[in-house]
Amino acid sequence: MSCEKVLLKISGASLGNDKNGFDLSVFKEVAKQIKELVHSGIKVAIVVGGGNVWRGSLGASYHLDPVKADYLGMTSTLYNGYLLEGLLKQIGVKSVVYSAVRVKNLTKKYSKIFARQDLQAGKVVILVGGTGKPFCTTDTAASLRASELGIDTILMGKNGVDGVYSDDPRVNKKARKFDHLTYDEILEKKLRVVDDTSIEICKKNNIKMLVFNINDMDNINRVIKEESIGTLIEGE
Repeated sequence: MSCEKVLLKISGASLGNDKNGFDLSVFKEVAKQIKELVHSGIKVAIVVGGGNVWRGSLGASYHLDPVKADYLGMTSTLYNGYLLEGLLKQIGVKSVVYSAVRVKNLTKKYSKIFARQDLQAGKVVILVGGTGKPFCTTDTAASLRASELGIDTILMGKNGVDGVYSDDPRVNKKARKFDHLTYDEILEKKLRVVDDTSIEICKKNNIKMLVFNINDMDNINRVIKEESIGTLIEGE
């Protein structure tokens, strides 16, 4: 897949392990893969999830208001974004974090104009805080930010899923993996790989999406080397 600019969506759950929400070795490997992308001349934006810290769906168990639970989910992405920024800096990769959720003395407010400028200057632009609004997933945030920043390819890293299937392959051993789909087919077949809002944004803005398994970090650069992995979703 030939790309000049990509938005990498990293699942928060993929950044931890069974014992800890934060796995330093995983963070370091992600940073290494991103460095390789940058050195190959690709401009990189990142939307990072926060599922290793908190999920909004947990709120009911703690009798939290759903809006507050979702805001906790948004702020949990800040942990991953700033930790990744630090490790990128350590290996000589310039990056900047923009947040859709404001935390005084910590965050830089997301600006489409400034983020575009930083991306064009070769900095890795790390986008945290989701969309800044409750009841929106980070998949929707990835699609929205790609459209705002003029990025036509999303690398949608999923935790333990190597593409889009006709059914849950962990339950149905006969589930068929798709190599290529259109956005209309995703909606028609009701394939729940990302939410419908994310699909509609990508379809409207002619953004390609490649769904792949983020747990194998080498996959990030296999995509750029045009190796056949995952499922490619596009308009036609």
